[in-house]
Amino acid sequence: MREGSAVLARAFGICLVVYSFLGGLWLDRHGQRFGLVDVVREWLDRPLGIGEDFGVLGLMLLLLASGHAVKPGLDVPRLVRIAVPAGVGAVLAGVLPLLGGEVLVEPLVWVVAIELVLWPVGALAARTPAWLVPLALLLLVGVFLLVGVSTGFAMPVVLFPLAVLGLVLGDDRLPGWAAVLFGLAVWGLLAWTEAVVPGVAQWWYPLTALVAVLVFLVALRADDTVGTRPAVRWLAGRSRWLLVLTGTLGWTVLGLGLPFPIGFPLALAAVLVVAELPRLRRTSEVSA
Repeated sequence: MREGSAVLARAFGICLVVYSFLGGLWLDRHGQRFGLVDVVREWLDRPLGIGEDFGVLGLMLLLLASGHAVKPGLDVPRLVRIAVPAGVGAVLAGVLPLLGGEVLVEPLVWVVAIELVLWPVGALAARTPAWLVPLALLLLVGVFLLVGVSTGFAMPVVLFPLAVLGLVLGDDRLPGWAAVLFGLAVWGLLAWTEAVVPGVAQWWYPLTALVAVLVFLVALRADDTVGTRPAVRWLAGRSRWLLVLTGTLGWTVLGLGLPFPIGFPLALAAVLVVAELPRLRRTSEVSA
């Protein structure tokens, strides 16, 4: 269980999120169409049964990777890596609308919130049997479903079990058969969510979760080869910054009124460049 694990899954997940939220979701929210996005929907999204332009699939991959990286004990450097981008994203989400910008907070904020909730889990897991904490977390989701979940809180209920499954897959103390049982429990919770939360059934989240887990397992095996490539490691290492910047800076640039074929690459470039700034600042400080 280490922060550098699941590099390829994290990189692939953030690519899907950026494409979905800067591309498909922006177009849908603003009543626009773009030929290439339509082609991807027709030939990939619909045949695979995965909606929302692969955005939720990307979020699930990010949370599987985040759960997989949880270490025993209180990992303070990990908390900093989560909290600093989250804080910057919160400031941008508050300031940019005051300057006339458009931002998208949900569902991207839920990924950050779930990561923060997972942070102290490492300390609990280090002092308890390997199965206890994941089981308790899944039972907590079940309690929420029994009590009743509004449509507005459907997304965290859908995403949180994937983070727990990542925790299970990253714990070497658990045998393979236990991971399979936890996987079935996660799928059952998603199917239950689909049945009881209004508006969720149309998105086929259990299918998306199944694809996410399969992609994640394949990506884990490819980490020692594809995951070592500089571009993949760059995307993985800046995934949290890319996540918070996509819905803030990216959407603000798209909202400047430029035609989408011009606005999209500009928004993407802005997000990528600003995501690199924290690393450049640390590098310059070390050099000095």
